[in-house]
Amino acid sequence: MSLSSKVSLVENNDEHSIFTSRPKNTLSTRITTLDTLKAIHPSKVFKNGIIDTPLTSLSYDDEGRYILTSGTDETLQLYEVPRGHHVKSIFSKKYGCDQAIFTHNSHTKCIFASTKENHILRLLNLNDNSFIRYFKGHDAQVVNLINSTSSTRSESFYSSSIDGTVKCWDLRVKGFTASFGLHSIPLIALDPSNTVMAILEIQNYQINLVSMEKFPSGLIASKNIKDVLKKYSLTPVCIQFTNDNRYILVTTAELKHLVLDAYTLDLVVYLSGGIPFTERQYPDIGCLTVTPNSDYALSGSGNGNILIWNLKNLQNGASSKTLAPSATINNKYSLSKGILPRMIKCNPRYEMLAAADTELSFWTST
Repeated sequence: MSLSSKVSLVENNDEHSIFTSRPKNTLSTRITTLDTLKAIHPSKVFKNGIIDTPLTSLSYDDEGRYILTSGTDETLQLYEVPRGHHVKSIFSKKYGCDQAIFTHNSHTKCIFASTKENHILRLLNLNDNSFIRYFKGHDAQVVNLINSTSSTRSESFYSSSIDGTVKCWDLRVKGFTASFGLHSIPLIALDPSNTVMAILEIQNYQINLVSMEKFPSGLIASKNIKDVLKKYSLTPVCIQFTNDNRYILVTTAELKHLVLDAYTLDLVVYLSGGIPFTERQYPDIGCLTVTPNSDYALSGSGNGNILIWNLKNLQNGASSKTLAPSATINNKYSLSKGILPRMIKCNPRYEMLAAADTELSFWTST
């Protein structure tokens, strides 16, 4: 019997586990083979708080047990992964909400960016919906929020903004602890060891590697990638390190993504084959994700499909500067409902991924 026949595809707040073939508390990172990836399909679908309104971010807690989304309906939505269960809605009508992430080592607290009220960041207790702290300092909309997972900086998180700054914060302190002023809007990512931050300045095409021990002054490497981006008129949306620290992936709006060497910042390959999404008013976190073992990159596509690239093919050097998908997942549900995988993320622990547009869907291979 297929999973979709056991669990209703549309959210009904039931108590069934979406991992019916394993104990609820068993963690798994078996999303590691191409055959497993090709078998994934939507197992549970959740409507947003206000139907047909865009979601703008999705985030897992450290253990992969919970998902948090933000949306243009000015709500945060909390979900439990093992049961495929919507936990609660949190309303932020006064402040708006975007870029919502869990704090490190906790699924009961989150940080999110306001879309109103002076672009303040807010630390929220998800148990009782009370605000713990406000973080003031940005002069424009925040475009990235990321946690430190370092044992020595476990209370730290970082933000980048349209105001051209990257700021370091401490959950225990209202004001930022460090600020890095740049010449254009920055996108940021931390390497797996949390010792290096990558900063891509969108307008001047500069990518920098900065030591977190000396942040913001510890510049390690810098490279201008204008030629790489301009060759195909590409617009960066998001950057991320792979977990093996080999590559930095640059998600682009045109869905011809970049794979850069994480040390030299040289282009390794373009990931080709994606069809761009129809433009919408609201930005999001991007449609490119990587499996926990760093072997495969996956991307949503504007025709509703999900593309898979085998990054292991790059380890002996790319024979071409363009890498075609190794497989395509035909997304029949998206095509029939017009719901696209505009944002997707592999779960860090469970054998599943989440996709979002105006709905959130859980994808499993069972």
